[in-house]
Amino acid sequence: MALHRDHREAVSATWRENVALRGLAATVGITCARSWDPLRLLHYDLTPARRECALRFGARKLTTWGPVAFLRTTIACQHQTSASICCVLDEVLMTIGSRSVLFGAHQFLLHPIMVAIAWTKLYGVPLDPRLWFAFFLHDIGYIGCSDMDGASGERHPELGAHLMRVLFGAQWGEFTLFHSRSYAKAAGRPVSQLCFADKLATALTPACLYLPLVCLTGEIDEYMRNTAQPEGDSFYSAVGARTGDVGVWFAELRDFNQRWVQRSTSAAILPAPLRAA
Repeated sequence: MALHRDHREAVSATWRENVALRGLAATVGITCARSWDPLRLLHYDLTPARRECALRFGARKLTTWGPVAFLRTTIACQHQTSASICCVLDEVLMTIGSRSVLFGAHQFLLHPIMVAIAWTKLYGVPLDPRLWFAFFLHDIGYIGCSDMDGASGERHPELGAHLMRVLFGAQWGEFTLFHSRSYAKAAGRPVSQLCFADKLATALTPACLYLPLVCLTGEIDEYMRNTAQPEGDSFYSAVGARTGDVGVWFAELRDFNQRWVQRSTSAAILPAPLRAA
């Protein structure tokens, strides 16, 4: 594929002029590239490595995985000078965080439903529609993350919190932001009620659903590696991580989460479930 001499200007021009391409890219979050830190790799200034990647992969499918192949092929066929966007889409969609949201532990339909079930057990039926927005948006920031519990993954609450803040105000932004124990601890703030529902949701998810998903995405390797040694009050797998038995590991995780939620909520760390705007 022949690229224009000034690739960056060509891609920028195509981006501005073609509404269809812009709409397609927006569906995978490219429009927020400059403001959302986990997607900071989506700058249009092409490095030599990015240009080489575009040249090498832009004219053909990178994988046989359906959604990625469809997006990449559609863009490449319609806009030859947009090969770099094909490469960027692949980088974003195939990170461990993106896989987790698409078909892993944070699957965008299964996990929110389990959070809603957990919320019902803890606080009653979630009748406030804003709660449902929080259930579906709180982990969306994993998209584009290169890890789950590292420097990239720890910032995953920020995107969902930003969206909730824009939609419903600062209180709901914090409600979503502090569903993460590590994020709340770093900020010196208590966790929100959403944190308890989020942790209990994992404990309520059937092993026959959870384990195939995390094994398929590869998340299980990082989870077991990070829980093999005790660290503060975080979950520690005494047997499963050491032996490599994912079934035992998940049983330990579910038991830990249930006990942590029961202990924390009974200690009245937070007021009654959020009802005010």
